[in-house]
Amino acid sequence: MKIFIDSNDASTSEIGAFYKLPCLIANEHYLEIELEQQLKSRWCWVSLACAIAKYYETMNVQQAHLADELVKNTDTGYEIYSLEDRQEKNVNFKLDVALKYIGCFSHWSAGKPNFDRLKFEINQGRPLCARLEWLKGGAHYVMIKGYDWEKGTLLIDDPLHGSDRIAFENFPEKYRVSGAIWTETYWTNIQTIK
Repeated sequence: MKIFIDSNDASTSEIGAFYKLPCLIANEHYLEIELEQQLKSRWCWVSLACAIAKYYETMNVQQAHLADELVKNTDTGYEIYSLEDRQEKNVNFKLDVALKYIGCFSHWSAGKPNFDRLKFEINQGRPLCARLEWLKGGAHYVMIKGYDWEKGTLLIDDPLHGSDRIAFENFPEKYRVSGAIWTETYWTNIQTIK
């Protein structure tokens, strides 16, 4: 097993291969990814994984099927959820495990990377995901799929709230009114077996 450690100050990465060019409109660079709204209250992770699998063409999978495959046994470790939520697989889950399952996980890093690194990933055709810890409690996953280099904004695709543009310097502290802390970054690419 290899462990990759990315510095949050890095502006590029040697990890991963170029995938495809982003679309360009004026100063905005973005990836054409269709994100379906999460079907259950805790399915941000499964919505993102399904969209990324479709984008990279590793598999065509629906949210319910992917959740069933990954959350097979909700008897152990899921006692905090109601019986109904456990039966419906409406539970929190690790995004990296879902990305590995669909063959699109590159690596993980702690915290918020710099703007140049985000631009680099988008320009390489690789969307990335962020785990946000809400200041009022709870957590949520979102996708970064574009940026405007002149305005310094990010194009966020949120499986619960839809698309949003927000200044990099304000994200996620001023995101969705309550604000959040960017705790983890999930880098994507087509996995290669070594």
